[in-house]
Amino acid sequence: MNRRYLLLPTAVMSAIFCARVIAQVLNNLPSPSGVDQAEISEAQVPGQIQIVRWNVLLTQAGGDALKKIAQPVDSASKIFQAMTCSALELRQTMADAMANNGVERISRQMRYGNNAGPDGSLMIPPIYLDNYSPDPVARRNFQVWCFARQGEDVFTKEAGDKIKVKLDERDVTIRINEQGRNRTLGGGSISLAYEGDLGAGDALVMLAPFTMPSQTVYYEMVVWETFKANDRAMQLMQSQRDAGWWCENGPATVRRWVAVLEGWESHGHEAEDVPPGFSQKLEDGKEVRLIGLCRPSEAPFCWWDGDGKPIRNVSGTTINYTGGPPTGLWAQVEIKSSGSQFRMEYGPATQPMHPSNLPDDQIVQRYASVQLPDGANTLEAGVAVGPWREIGQMKFNDEVQFSGITYKTGPGYAMSKTEINFMFNHDDDPDNVTALSPVGLDGKEANYVTHKQFLVLSRKDINPAQDVYQNVQGMGLADVQYFRLCLCKRQWVKFNGFAIKPVMPLNTDTSASQPAQ
Repeated sequence: MNRRYLLLPTAVMSAIFCARVIAQVLNNLPSPSGVDQAEISEAQVPGQIQIVRWNVLLTQAGGDALKKIAQPVDSASKIFQAMTCSALELRQTMADAMANNGVERISRQMRYGNNAGPDGSLMIPPIYLDNYSPDPVARRNFQVWCFARQGEDVFTKEAGDKIKVKLDERDVTIRINEQGRNRTLGGGSISLAYEGDLGAGDALVMLAPFTMPSQTVYYEMVVWETFKANDRAMQLMQSQRDAGWWCENGPATVRRWVAVLEGWESHGHEAEDVPPGFSQKLEDGKEVRLIGLCRPSEAPFCWWDGDGKPIRNVSGTTINYTGGPPTGLWAQVEIKSSGSQFRMEYGPATQPMHPSNLPDDQIVQRYASVQLPDGANTLEAGVAVGPWREIGQMKFNDEVQFSGITYKTGPGYAMSKTEINFMFNHDDDPDNVTALSPVGLDGKEANYVTHKQFLVLSRKDINPAQDVYQNVQGMGLADVQYFRLCLCKRQWVKFNGFAIKPVMPLNTDTSASQPAQ
């Protein structure tokens, strides 16, 4: 038995109990498609009023369903029709439309209002909506872009839990590609304009119909929705950008996660206080640490250390919550280095165009998250250490072999006078990190590194040979003399015997003050 469990003789029983409690937490969370209409309204939720923008592409059935719940409002928009409605009712309608062929495509580019100044102003960039790329499970193969060439939106928090909204997005363009047939709509004929107040739980909807080359009609629906949330909830919400998930769950789900999290963290220690045995020094003096572990689908954002004890203030998590918390056990690993160590690791440039001014004694912390196999309590991390060494020089459309590995570059493409794209292909060596450093006519290097993989948390993460577009900024196509092909040693370390379940149960009494959605 691992010594860490011997130090905690009740750990196994506590872990079993915790698993049962986590299951109870899940049962208390709102179901994807059902809500309790008897719960309190959005306006009664503690916290500040917030705003989020999201969008979906509707079929005719989805557009018809929307018009049954939304009321038209005055607007100087062109093509887009302005409507308002209850945000909860809108999400419920869209969740139902997703299940009944009313939604064609879902955006994963939700944008939350971020504080822009002490006057209560919030900032959301003008629309640049994703292209609804071809999807193997979608009914039709097409792409749609919707973006504003110019505009200025203003969102200001006001007394009484209101947000004053002023939309002014001129010259909106909708571009369509359907099975090779293209159509562009716009040229000043499409715009978004609105001015008015939204209270907590309100939604402003902009709806624009357009016809595909096949004569199929779709509706671009853009929504600005208000809700209540405290600062911690807003911090966690930034990780959720899937409009489909939002329609099925709403802000209440994240607020409930936060209620559980706050109770959990009240018993925790700082994440930076890593227990002995879960920190290792590398050959070049850097430190690799196992910060914590988490089961996002069971208790989102609740982390524990290697010994199973709760921790708080976990930084830099790279877990993707878009579309819902992922399943399984996840680990968070940190590389801790000095400024001088980071500069060496960052790239092999001997004469950089823009030398770093990072102080030698500056502490640099970088993080990565990885999903572990079921039941695994061993983690292997590979980290770049030590100096770079040059193993060859390459040009565009070139090939070099070293120690049985083939490195290939493709032709260079001038994106601008100071930007280049090109292909690079190689098999990564598990024991080395690979980098290309472009050398200019003056001998200066463009501070550019490719395929760095400074931290990998599994040997399976080593990239296979594949053509990957690379981008160099600060140097034109005619300015590149050659590339320095360099390697840096990768050191592998292991963490063993960490707790795959926490040793403390979670507080589940979070439902009393939460709204439906």
